[in-house]
Amino acid sequence: MKKVLITSAALMMAGQSAYATKARMQGLGQSQEIGSFYLQDTRNIFRNAAYAAELSDYVIAEWNDAAVNSSTSDGEGGIFQRNGNLSYGLYFGADIAERTQNSGKSTGSFTNTDDLIDLFVGGGDEMKWGARLNYGKNKPLSGVNTFYGVGLGVMTDKWEAYTNLSISNESEKNASTDKFEGELSYEVGFTYNIMEGTTAWVEYSSFGYDRTVSNAITTVENMRVNAGVGKEYKISKTSRVITDVSYFYNDQDSTASGTTTNTTTRGLDVNIGFEADANSWLTWRGSVKQDLTAELFGVIETANTNINGGATLNFGKLMVDGTIGFGSGKVGTNDFLGQVGVHYWF
Repeated sequence: MKKVLITSAALMMAGQSAYATKARMQGLGQSQEIGSFYLQDTRNIFRNAAYAAELSDYVIAEWNDAAVNSSTSDGEGGIFQRNGNLSYGLYFGADIAERTQNSGKSTGSFTNTDDLIDLFVGGGDEMKWGARLNYGKNKPLSGVNTFYGVGLGVMTDKWEAYTNLSISNESEKNASTDKFEGELSYEVGFTYNIMEGTTAWVEYSSFGYDRTVSNAITTVENMRVNAGVGKEYKISKTSRVITDVSYFYNDQDSTASGTTTNTTTRGLDVNIGFEADANSWLTWRGSVKQDLTAELFGVIETANTNINGGATLNFGKLMVDGTIGFGSGKVGTNDFLGQVGVHYWF
């Protein structure tokens, strides 16, 4: 309970952009979809459902420019509120690409998983717990997609453990035998606070699907490991510097017409970022991320340096996050405010 009160008090302080949105995560070089493994942010709730008990009493809405980020061009938002010893949440439209596997539905023009509904519940004191149930049914004229999954997690001040399951992910086309059947997919992860401000993590995920197009079946099986360590340096009361190093290994088997093709990818990313309160109503942030895959593994690739920037306007309990530039480092009409989020704490 003491930690919850401290968290709530911190949110009331002007100039503090501690808990924010996808725009903040992008500006700091973190994952827009599942948040950060070592920074506190509301987006972490989609990685570990136990954050439903850690962060509550806010409303959030997010949108972006489809010309910049077409893979996540839908708006989304929700509300989280504490009632007694429990916290509850309702969220609309959070489509996590790896879990929905929409990229595999492009072949055959299957209906994408879209506009999911997530329900959250969380509680606990010294050890917090949380659960998430998500469901979606998309039924345009061309066909239908049904998706449902669950997420479970626990956390203390020292460590976190979580799992997310995609139980059903099926698409069918009208007047056709073509279909997409997702396998039982899952991810499990663990983070550990090595010392103050320093966190290590490891996450394992497995997912796959069977896709039938014109009676030809393609089976895809994929496994991924992500491990790393990150540190947040408190330079002063109004400025912070972050650094993280992460490694991923991805192995995919695709079988069609009796032939299996194996594809392996790996990467080592180094990220450095900062966040500083210019005054009581403005926070600036930025990051640079270097992919060392080519240097270390000899893999041919381009554009392996990403520059991100953004800002937060603080109006007491109302905060507005936006990106200024990201990706290759350019700033233009599409990049400016390409990702925007608004959240209100009550």
